[in-house]
Order: sequence, then C-alpha cells, then structure tokens
Amino acid sequence: MGPATRCQLITHEMIHVLQHFSRGLKGVDPIGLGSSPQESLRHPEPQEAEAYSHQNQPLAILQLLQRLRRP
Repeated sequence: MGPATRCQLITHEMIHVLQHFSRGLKGVDPIGLGSSPQESLRHPEPQEAEAYSHQNQPLAILQLLQRLRRP
C-alpha cells in the first residue's frame, strides 16, 4: 500500500470518527459534508457515502478534526 492509499484510508476513517463524535459516540450519522451521486448509489448507507465522497480531501477533514473541542 502506497502513501497516497494510506492517506486516503486514514482520511476515510477520520470522517467516521467525526461522525461518531457528532453523535456523542452513540451513533453514526452523516456530518453534513454531503455525498456524490455516484457514492450514494454505491454505498446506500449515508455515512459511508459521505466518507467515500470526501476521502480524497485530507486537508478539509484535518481542519474539521482541529475544530473539535478538547476536554
């Protein structure tokens, strides 16, 4: 697995982390980033479609992670 693929995978999973945090770790819902029509067809679960749609935008996801409140 090359660095680009690793980055894509980590970004995808960080989107899921943000989805979990938005529900207080009690569920996984989309966080409002939206989904491409292609990913919505491939992945009927909205949280997966959202993650696949934005997994190639690591800087945007990093900015969202940096906005999380710290305890």
